[in-house]
Amino acid sequence: MNNKSNSISGSIGDHKAGNEVCRKLQAELNECCNMIEKAEKRIARNAEYRGIKVFCHKRKNSYQYYLQNPDNKRKYIRKSEYETVQKVLQLGYDEEVLKALHDKKLVLERFLAKYKPFSLETLYTGLSDGRKAMIKTIYPTDTEFINDWYKDFVEDDNPYPKETSYRTDRGESVRSKSEKIIADILYKYGIPYVYEPKLRLNNGKNLFPDFALLDLKARKTIYWEHFGLASDGEYASKAMTKLGVYENEGFVVGRDLLFSVESSETPLNIKVIERKVRAIL
Repeated sequence: MNNKSNSISGSIGDHKAGNEVCRKLQAELNECCNMIEKAEKRIARNAEYRGIKVFCHKRKNSYQYYLQNPDNKRKYIRKSEYETVQKVLQLGYDEEVLKALHDKKLVLERFLAKYKPFSLETLYTGLSDGRKAMIKTIYPTDTEFINDWYKDFVEDDNPYPKETSYRTDRGESVRSKSEKIIADILYKYGIPYVYEPKLRLNNGKNLFPDFALLDLKARKTIYWEHFGLASDGEYASKAMTKLGVYENEGFVVGRDLLFSVESSETPLNIKVIERKVRAIL
C-alpha cells in the first residue's frame, strides 16, 4: 500500500508516541517494584537456609541430592527431606531474581529520568514567532503534520453516486444518517478525517473506505468502514469480502482498520462508536 502518512509514522510516529512509551515503561517499572517486594518476602521466609549448597546427581531416571553445610560436609538427602532441598534451591533462585530485578529497576529509572519524548518539538515551539518565521522544522508540529496528512487524500473521491445525502457538522455530504453520526463524533473529538478517499491497493485496484482517520499520537492513518445493512444477505456477503481484501493487504482490525455494524434489528450503538473514537485520542 502506497500511503505517505503510513510511511512517515515509522520514523516520526515513534517520537510522537513517546508519551505512550513512557506510560508502558512506567507500568513495567511499577510491576518490577511489586516483584522485588514479593521476592524479598520469599527470601525472608527461607533466610535460615542461606550458606547451604545443593549438589544434584542424575542416577538412571531419578536424581540424588546432597546438602553441603558451611563446614563443607556433604549429607545425602532422602526423599522425606526433599522439602529442605526445595527451600535451599528456592532461596538461591529468588536471590538471583532479586538481583536481576534491581538491575532492571535501575535501568528503567535512569531511562525515564532522561527520556524527553517531546524535546524535538519543544525546540521549535519554544522559539519566538520571529524566529519561527525563518525556520523550517525538521520535526513537524501537529498542525503541520495534519495539513500534510490532508494533502495525501482527496475528499469524497468515490465515484459511486449518492442516492441519499446527509450534511455533517463539518459541512460535507455523506450517504447515510449513521455515517453522519460517525463523522460528527470524529469532528466533536477533533480527530482529522477524510470521507470516502481513494485507497490504492498493492494489486493496483482501488477501495473507497468510508473514512480515513489520523491517529495523531502515533501519526498513522486508520481506516473506518461502516456496514449499515448487515441483515441483508447480499450486502453482508460483500462486506465480508471487503474485510477480506483489507486483511489480504495486511491491515489488522483494531490497529489499522476499524468497523461498525448495524442492521434493521440492531441500530448503531453511539456509545460504542464514541468508545472507539476516544481510544484514538
